[in-house]
Amino acid sequence: MFHASAVIIATGASWRKLNVEGEAEYIGRGVAFCPHCDGPFYQGKHVAVIGGGNSGIEAAIDLAGICRKVTVFEFADTLKADQVLQEKARSLPNVEIFTSSQTIKVDGNGEKVTSIRIKDRLTGEERDFPLDGIFVQIGLAANSAPFRNKLETTPTGEIKIDAFCRTTLPGVYAAGDVSNVPYKQIVIAMGEGAKVAGSFLLRRRAVAALGALVLAGAIFYVVSCPPSIVASSAQRQLPIYCVEREQKMCSVSFDAAWGNEDTQILIDILARYNVKATFFCVGDWAEKYPESVKALHDAGHEVMSHSNHHDHYNSLTAEEIVADVTASNQRIAASTGVTPTLIRCPYGEYDDHVISAIRSMGMEPIQWNVDSLDWKDYDAGTICKRVRDKLCPGSIVLFHNAALHTPEALPSVLEHMIREGYTVVPIGQLIYTENYTIDHTGRQFPAEGK
Repeated sequence: MFHASAVIIATGASWRKLNVEGEAEYIGRGVAFCPHCDGPFYQGKHVAVIGGGNSGIEAAIDLAGICRKVTVFEFADTLKADQVLQEKARSLPNVEIFTSSQTIKVDGNGEKVTSIRIKDRLTGEERDFPLDGIFVQIGLAANSAPFRNKLETTPTGEIKIDAFCRTTLPGVYAAGDVSNVPYKQIVIAMGEGAKVAGSFLLRRRAVAALGALVLAGAIFYVVSCPPSIVASSAQRQLPIYCVEREQKMCSVSFDAAWGNEDTQILIDILARYNVKATFFCVGDWAEKYPESVKALHDAGHEVMSHSNHHDHYNSLTAEEIVADVTASNQRIAASTGVTPTLIRCPYGEYDDHVISAIRSMGMEPIQWNVDSLDWKDYDAGTICKRVRDKLCPGSIVLFHNAALHTPEALPSVLEHMIREGYTVVPIGQLIYTENYTIDHTGRQFPAEGK
């Protein structure tokens, strides 16, 4: 039994599932929950989106820019998404929408999804739709079951909290997606964790109590919560998101995992502005396009690792991560003659064991603090505005080498950086390589300046 002055519940939320025949069998083999994470695997293919709320229709719009066809199935008689999203989705030629549609079964050939069975709720007719993938977008469920008999929750199971993250039970706090805080995003969950820590410190003046966590909640977190949608206030290992710099310095980075149509175009644009960037390349991509890897290196850009196969590192053991990174480094070095020292985790996913495994190799994991979201096929103006609005000294900007409008947006982005007095350098020149610390936001500081 543990005794503490306070308890912080930060058990997150889990994707809601359809709970139909075949779904569990094909999770990871055609059934997915994150269009951002897994959408690129279905380039040129036919996928279904289950759910007609904001998340479902947003997913359909995003996937329409990647996939050959997107079919949306909504259980209710009407879509629940905002009207502007509905209008956008209906305007896309490769998006088809069905309402009053109940998912009955997921079918496959033993290796991957091949079709989905849908029942028309008005006529009772059942129909099989051949397709390649299914994205389930019917919301998140708070991981609050162990606490519902003790704490007040919403009808959907979220723990009710006040402005200071206090629950209805004195001494018990909740933070992140398990609570009724709006907007289920990692950054908000992290902010709530910081807020509850500060709230408790101000009231109790006792640091030791911040280590308190409900044991059942901790177990639930470990075994049930996907790392991509769970955050807690506990101290954790973080990659570098950005760097504390007094000088106006920043870095431009590109993830290279799938297409290669624009790589030389990007090299030419960067050369025009005398800018050196960092390209994070998947080993499979490097082996498929060795001439492009060499061209990047010869042009003076950093060529770093983005894993070997773009697997989910959170699901791998430390040994498997080390083996994967090693294989990626070898493939890249075969074209450049230089072994990567930096890595960007696939999908931007990580946890303590991932970061520990990477740093055990003497490599530094790198994230970003400015996301262009170019993979969503936003127009060049939108991409530029996103970068301009978020850019600050020490920023690491994320692009992709095969996004639709990146070649169009990049010149304007670089011109803005130069006009504002920024020096654009590869990430290896932006970060500190020794005597540094990383704060809870992922910002890197020189040790003497933190």
